[in-house]
Amino acid sequence: MASEKCECRQGWYRAEEDLPNSSCTKAPGRPSLVEHYNLGQNSVTLRWNEPVDLGGRHEVWYEWECTRGECATIKPSPADKRLHSRTLVLSGLEPDTDYSFNIYAKNKVSDLSEAASYKSVDFRTLPFTNYQVSGIRIDQVQGNGITVVWQQPAVAKRIREYEVEITPSVNGNEAKEIRLSNESHLNLYGLHSGVTYTFRIRVNVDGWGRWSSPVMYEVGKGQMISHKTEESSSSAVGHVPVWLIVVSVAALSLVFLSILIACRRQKRNRKQMSDLDVLDTYKQDTMTPDYNTNHRSALHPANGHVYRSAKLNAPLISYGSPISQPPPYYGAAALTNKYKPYVDPTAYEDPNQALSEFTFDIDPKAVFITQVIGGGEFGDVCRGGIRRSALSLSQGGVSNAIFENDIETVAIKTLKPGSSTKAKGEFLVEASIMGQFSHPNVIRLIGVVTRSEPAMIVTEYMANGSLDHFLRSRDARNEDISWTRIADMLRGIAAGMKYLTDKGFVHRDLAARNVLVDAELTCKIADFGLSRGVDDSVDQEYTTNGGKIPVRWTSPEAITHRKFTASSDVWSFGVVIWEVCSFGERPYWDWTNQKVISEVMLGYRLPAPLDCPPSLHRLAQWCWRLDRHERPSFAQLLSILEKYVNSPTLLESDPGMLPRHAVSSINISTPPVPPSSNPPIYPSLVEFLRSLGMTHCLEKLQAADTLTVEELSTKTHLDLLAIA
Repeated sequence: MASEKCECRQGWYRAEEDLPNSSCTKAPGRPSLVEHYNLGQNSVTLRWNEPVDLGGRHEVWYEWECTRGECATIKPSPADKRLHSRTLVLSGLEPDTDYSFNIYAKNKVSDLSEAASYKSVDFRTLPFTNYQVSGIRIDQVQGNGITVVWQQPAVAKRIREYEVEITPSVNGNEAKEIRLSNESHLNLYGLHSGVTYTFRIRVNVDGWGRWSSPVMYEVGKGQMISHKTEESSSSAVGHVPVWLIVVSVAALSLVFLSILIACRRQKRNRKQMSDLDVLDTYKQDTMTPDYNTNHRSALHPANGHVYRSAKLNAPLISYGSPISQPPPYYGAAALTNKYKPYVDPTAYEDPNQALSEFTFDIDPKAVFITQVIGGGEFGDVCRGGIRRSALSLSQGGVSNAIFENDIETVAIKTLKPGSSTKAKGEFLVEASIMGQFSHPNVIRLIGVVTRSEPAMIVTEYMANGSLDHFLRSRDARNEDISWTRIADMLRGIAAGMKYLTDKGFVHRDLAARNVLVDAELTCKIADFGLSRGVDDSVDQEYTTNGGKIPVRWTSPEAITHRKFTASSDVWSFGVVIWEVCSFGERPYWDWTNQKVISEVMLGYRLPAPLDCPPSLHRLAQWCWRLDRHERPSFAQLLSILEKYVNSPTLLESDPGMLPRHAVSSINISTPPVPPSSNPPIYPSLVEFLRSLGMTHCLEKLQAADTLTVEELSTKTHLDLLAIA
């Protein structure tokens, strides 16, 4: 008896509603000729052709998938999951961002097929140029000098410069003058009484943006409201009933009185540092102000007098923090610092007071979570979004930056509901620490959510994750990173650490795992948990807010004497150099922590990773001087790395300009010694090891029949590991 149903060959199928005796069919081929049109800053149109092979079926539809870029904010048109047309308009894209999309062709047997039929398309959106500077204010005044400050747009790396328009008004005459600045602030002094100065600012991001709203200032009167605002306000008052004005004035008086009482209570609750804390702050090595302001002058257009934009005897603005004045325990020395000093949030009896002073409380409705990307004992790390329109423009921060899209992708750290009081306190302290920092190479705090559970810390999203994971993944995929790029990444870390050190902050946990990398490969320092004490475990680990930290990144004096300073951070930076140059390898490999401590104290230092430029390894060795006073400062490290980035040949040809012992200053601009045509003359193995401070390795090398430097140079990295 003949079968009423024949079996389909592999790769051919019948749909569920097909008759048993119907022909076998297969999934369609992939769409052909997928292209993008009308590419803009925030939108694109995708078009494609029908598959050449429809698989023997009449129906075909299409689906799309975003595989790279800021996918959470995309708005498709049509919005249907199944597309029957071959045109798709995508909006809500981020400017100047790489995107990848898959276009799938499907029919009723596609779900039965093992392989998906799709074609990919890649593109980069156009850069957004029409930025507008906001948040302009006169931050501090000293005599006839002021500092004009403004909010930096979110694309800090692409900013070329700012243009500040200054318009002094003398007896009704106005003459504009332009100042250029590479920073988001400008110091002016030599201003004249009785003259109203109007300031407008615009930014150059791949082209000049729009002028900001004007800000007016007069010496002795402070920042003023523009005439249009005053006129509109006065005309409005004329139509308001008298009784309403009286009630409003009374209400405002009560509010002002309440604020005054609250401020006085807050001031009384502030704790002072102990004598020991002041001593530790005083002993830190590199807490010196660093001015990079260019001295510039121009002729006053109205009366012939000169006023200049330059540094003052004391700064007009302690840049980088919302605090208005430095705490009293820093003394007069803090007034000469360009930055506002770091304030330990644990100096407050109530952590919520520090939180309100240093952070911006976000409406819980403005934040949403799209993906959990990590987890821990006390909470999760998530990717999500924040609706900028829900933020208060009066609070500054991210809400002052100009964005065309309403949603920004952010990272969100949550605290599990029901966590202990200690865990919540440490969570709030970390946010209060982050809120005091503002630098392109330090992770940016957007705000906190405390009015609902779970509590959240919202920061900028770093697309490439932690530096160690980024390096290991690139190495696993055999994707090369140039040594110039590596030097630039190290330069960014050094710049961020110099900023933190200038503010008086000691990180205590600088490691590649605590450095995050954004889509443009900019490195930013993160994880600001403070050390709380030393654990008595066998592995000699010290405890921070985030848990136990291995000693592999910690300086000897910090382990043995619990002395954390800027110099101990420099030691950690040397280990970070080694991590980056080894593409994320674990420092000291599988050694126990106790062995690490004993070997380091005996003089052992990590060897140069494979193919590592000698200049970078020498730089790391300088950071590992046993005497902390002989280590470089972050200002010196930054200067050296900037020269390596600007002159990449120095990475390979640096003839040993870095000191073997700490010196007061460095000059790496000396031209490299040209190579000789004669055969190389090797020193003895003992002399060579002595120059590196590694004579303790001599016995092991001799036991392995390595008796000369020439023989040593033939050894691979694995050979040296085998020798131990």
